[in-house]
Amino acid sequence: MHKKLILYIVILFISNITISQTINDSISILIYSEGDMFLQPFIETTIKDLTNKESNKKYFFKVNSFNRFVSDNKYQAELSDLIRTITPENRTLNSKYTIHEKIIRKRIFNILMEYEYFLSVKTNTLGELIEFQFQLYKTVNTNNSVSFNVTDKVIGVENFFVNPKSNDYLEKIKNGIERLFLHSNKSPEARLKIYNKYINDGDIVKLPLNEKILFDGSNSGDYDSEFITYEWRNIPDSKKTFQTFEKLKFLDGKDKQSILINNPGSYNIGFKVYDGVSYSEEILFKILTIDRPKKIQLLDSIVRTIHIQSVLNYNSSLTQKGTAFLNNNKNEYQDFNTVFTRQEKINERFINPNEINFAFLKKYNENGIFQIEIESKFPFSEINNKNQIYLYSLGEENVVSKPTIITHNLIRQSLLNLHLDSGPISLMSKGQPLKTKEGVALYQNHSEANSGELFLSIDIGMGLLISKNLEIGASYGILNSNKAYYKDFIINLSSNFKSWLSYTIITGGKFDPFVSTIMRNYKFKQNEGENMNTISLEGLIGAKYHLYNSNKTSMELKVSYSYGTFLENKLSDLYTVTFGIGTILKFNY
Repeated sequence: MHKKLILYIVILFISNITISQTINDSISILIYSEGDMFLQPFIETTIKDLTNKESNKKYFFKVNSFNRFVSDNKYQAELSDLIRTITPENRTLNSKYTIHEKIIRKRIFNILMEYEYFLSVKTNTLGELIEFQFQLYKTVNTNNSVSFNVTDKVIGVENFFVNPKSNDYLEKIKNGIERLFLHSNKSPEARLKIYNKYINDGDIVKLPLNEKILFDGSNSGDYDSEFITYEWRNIPDSKKTFQTFEKLKFLDGKDKQSILINNPGSYNIGFKVYDGVSYSEEILFKILTIDRPKKIQLLDSIVRTIHIQSVLNYNSSLTQKGTAFLNNNKNEYQDFNTVFTRQEKINERFINPNEINFAFLKKYNENGIFQIEIESKFPFSEINNKNQIYLYSLGEENVVSKPTIITHNLIRQSLLNLHLDSGPISLMSKGQPLKTKEGVALYQNHSEANSGELFLSIDIGMGLLISKNLEIGASYGILNSNKAYYKDFIINLSSNFKSWLSYTIITGGKFDPFVSTIMRNYKFKQNEGENMNTISLEGLIGAKYHLYNSNKTSMELKVSYSYGTFLENKLSDLYTVTFGIGTILKFNY
């Protein structure tokens, strides 16, 4: 008895395994709907359109309905009885049947024998739900002239419920049919991303603790249907039972899962999708928990950068650098390849190191203070001169820390600067001595030729920056009382106009050296003649000291020394020596 039962199960299993090849070689199927024939046209059309996805050929070229062949209730009742009666093969004709019943069975037999396969469809209504019962048979032709067992060989059964009010009820019926026929459906494909990185079967993923992590399976898909379901599962390892091992909490059927891992350890996870007919290959992966890098603590989260506007550097957008400071006395960032900045916030916790431009860290003092050079871009058209920069630390498995937000303030400096210069100017002579107004020589012998007239000059002017290093400008003297007498010439030493070209070496520190070429205009006349103009050409060296910077103005102190000669031949023996001190007021916006 047991041997026969086992043999029957093996035969049934082998029959289901080989159904694909059997049906691929067949050509026709007969469908019978028992009951109200709900959606039979849709079922017939679906079966006509069935295609073997491996061979790309139609399953059947002939699909018909038994209900259309025989509308007589007696025939349909007899067929229903035949389907429900499972009889052994080669059973002889029962003598209790009448001649008319034998004729009916003979006709049913003849119809069935024209088709290799027979599908029985039965529906039951349960409230709003409709139950579908599909039974697929391989028709069997015995040696008897009238057979009672043409539908003995059941090769597929599908039972399921649909709600006609749902949008996908036709899809569910189609899926139920496809489940009867191997290779009629192309399996869906599961795709899983964590932090924008695709996870493959067998991967080991290291994730930080106490952090919400998005498991994204939304890129999974099916080639035959728009309806798929998502299945997530926790898998115990070999040493633990399902009731005792640590699990992650998944929401049923959701394509995306927001996961919070609170406890350290390892987790085995499986993910697959189902299109109503077949499952995708399951992605099995292991999660190992790791500690996330610490958030970077800065001494000051506000960084200010001054941009020197100039004629040649009046850009529509500005890429500017600044410096932030952090306390690294515990040597948390000693390798210097762990800190980086982004102008956009990183939503994922993993990042590709090849996409990182690591920040440059430089030791600032012996107390563990380091400076970080940052860089951001400012659109010139925007009034707001503030950028947010996100500072991260890169840890194990390319996991990044929580961001430290740096506010990068850009101070734009105007093209025009206000100059106020003062200082003593010494007018010297290499030839005849300078005289007083009464005609007395300023010095008595030629050995004092380096002595001369000393007067105070105060000039006010404006400078225009051609580049951040090069400036041109002009100023006017505001004193008008000093005069010098040389030979028979009277030289007006103040109320003069000057222009200059200056080049500054920007060091990035408090002091910036500079050199200038100055052309200064003087008025002179011979005796009581008319005023004439002459020019002295001066060479100047000096240094600037940054006094302060604010959001509105900046100020520099400058000291200088210059030497000048007159271009007028009549005054060629004269020269000037100037020790200057002044201020530069710069306007910021």
